[in-house]
Order: sequence, then structure tokens, then C-alpha cells
Amino acid sequence: MKKTILLSYAGAALFVLGSVLAFPPAALAQDEEVSQPKFRVGFYWEGFKIADKNLTNFFGNFQKNLPGIEASYHIAYNIDVWTTFRVFTDETLTPIDQHVDKFRSTMTSLGAIYRPVRLSVFEPFVGAGAELYFYKETIEGAEDLSGTSGSALGVHFQVGSYIDITTFLSAKLYARLNSVNATLAEATPDGSTTLKLGGSEFGLALLARF
Repeated sequence: MKKTILLSYAGAALFVLGSVLAFPPAALAQDEEVSQPKFRVGFYWEGFKIADKNLTNFFGNFQKNLPGIEASYHIAYNIDVWTTFRVFTDETLTPIDQHVDKFRSTMTSLGAIYRPVRLSVFEPFVGAGAELYFYKETIEGAEDLSGTSGSALGVHFQVGSYIDITTFLSAKLYARLNSVNATLAEATPDGSTTLKLGGSEFGLALLARF
């Protein structure tokens, strides 16, 4: 159900973005378009809650705080192509032999952001796009235990607002939902063969704009 809702939101957001690209508002002013920054580049700090319950139960962390980098390029009236990169890591000890078990997921997003209106220094936005994750589990010092690795594709939907600080600097508050599922060769202890690598993200970014 959650995946269906997320896909519906993402599809709706992409439809809105496509409609605006095809039929831009007739009342927009040319000087407003010219005055917009072409690039936004910066870093952020976020809270990430991974959706997979087996991972959260095994590693014992409900939420991890992640640094990341992002960039966007303005392509049309209030529409930007946007990308970001961050790395999720966690580790614990195996229950019996106390080997170090490490999990790592590199997370890349690519999508579009639409900023429908400017409210003083605030620019609220919606966005949607694709996710590409590479994941790997390694168990140190255990030759008879093998981890898992692979890649997975998914989608995301996000909302938030840019906050203009100066002509060349802005902040960004956001919340993002990701649906990214990998198929496992062997079932987890609860019998599932799906690894839910997506989840929810919320954070604050500081961006140079030029």
C-alpha cells in the first residue's frame, strides 16, 4: 500500500512537471526568468530512516544521520534538474561468534524540482525522480559466513522549501520518501526475499547559488 501511494504521488508530480514544461504560465515575466540562478551546489545533513525492518532490528538503529552533497541546474521556468549523493553505513556484532557485520549503501538520486511560487525569501518546491543504490554487507573474520551485495532502482518524491539568505547563498529544508527494493537470493529470517533499501529522509542543506 505504501509503495502504491508513493508511486502515485511520484507519477502525479512528474505529470505536473511535464505539463508545466509543455505549457509554461503565460503570465511569467521574462526578467524573472533571466534573474534566476542557473546552479545550486552544496552539502546537507539529514536524518534517514531505512524502511527494512530486518536491517533496523539486526543493526539496532532506527535512524541514521547522514551527510551528503547535491547539485541542481535550472532548465526552464521554475524547474530544475537535481541530483544528490550520500552513503548509509551501519555495523554490529553477529549474535553467536561476535564477528563484525558491516552494511553499506551508496545512494544516488536524479530527478526534477518544481518551484511554483516565491513567497518573500521562501521558494517552496515539489519534486520526483529516480533512485540508484549499490549495497554490500561484509562479515569480518568469518569465512563460513557470506554477506550480500547488489544494486537496486527505485523512485522518490520530495517536498520542501529553499530559503534565500543572500544573492549567492540559500538554505533548503526538505522531506523525501524513497521506494527502493532489492531482491535477495536467500530469504531473511522472517522469510522475506525483498530488501527495502528506501525510506524517509528529512534534512537541512546549505547551497551556493549562481
